[in-house]
Amino acid sequence: MSDREFRIHDPRMLAAIAEIKELVLAHYPGTTFSVGPGEDPGAVWVWARVDVDDTDEVGELVDDRFLDRMIEERIPLLFIPIRTRERIAASRRDHPSKHGELAPTGTQP
Repeated sequence: MSDREFRIHDPRMLAAIAEIKELVLAHYPGTTFSVGPGEDPGAVWVWARVDVDDTDEVGELVDDRFLDRMIEERIPLLFIPIRTRERIAASRRDHPSKHGELAPTGTQP
């Protein structure tokens, strides 16, 4: 990103982001968010760092409520749920073979 600060001026985009944050926080109170430019011009990405093992349930929560609306209203917004650093570290520690690390000899994956 350039030195210029990323700003959103579209009130529909701002409203959609606020609604998504409100919905996710109602189900996952400790969630933190980052908002930035997407790869396509005018697109916005919303990353949600959520303390869950499986982010699919968070993505489905948002998709079920907002996906059709964003398509119909042509709001170029992408919601990306990601696990917290602690969850990622715990997963790597608990399941090393799933992350490209070798399991100790004599153990099963």
